[in-house]
Amino acid sequence: MEIKTPATTAQRELLRAVEDITAIYPEGESFFDALDEFIINVASPEIYSALFDMTGNKPLILTGGFGKRIAHGIDTGEFPSRPYLLFKGGLRKGNQPEIIKFSIDEFPQDNVFAFIDDTIYAGGTYNKIQDFLKEHDVIINQCTVVYDGCPLSRNHVKSIFRYYDFFTNVKPNFEFQA
Repeated sequence: MEIKTPATTAQRELLRAVEDITAIYPEGESFFDALDEFIINVASPEIYSALFDMTGNKPLILTGGFGKRIAHGIDTGEFPSRPYLLFKGGLRKGNQPEIIKFSIDEFPQDNVFAFIDDTIYAGGTYNKIQDFLKEHDVIINQCTVVYDGCPLSRNHVKSIFRYYDFFTNVKPNFEFQA
């Protein structure tokens, strides 16, 4: 008998969503836009529960539309209470990091945060925010995402669903450098 946990339930839900989305948008930015839309507006509470479970009790770094969704859920009590910094979106399209909202009265003594996002591929958003925060002595020691689409497994990225763990017979149509 299989024991259902938020993580396994979330993985099954994401597998179905990825299969459905790739039938319409097989790759690229249109795929990620559709997946982001699914995660923000349709995903079950199990996906969010699994994501929060993976971050322990660390304060969060949030960004863009997904970050706004998480911040709203924290503020309204839909999600567990957690201090956060919310950054303006559009970083992978050239915007510079800008904090637009925070729920932190005082920073944790160790200044260590967890970054969470809906999807990651090369890591541009994560890297820009990490570099920005390093200048302010804030450390992100964990990058946790719902969906990881990178063909390379990276130790610093934890995900509920990693595409290349489920679709092993797929060869990327590009050269990806770590």
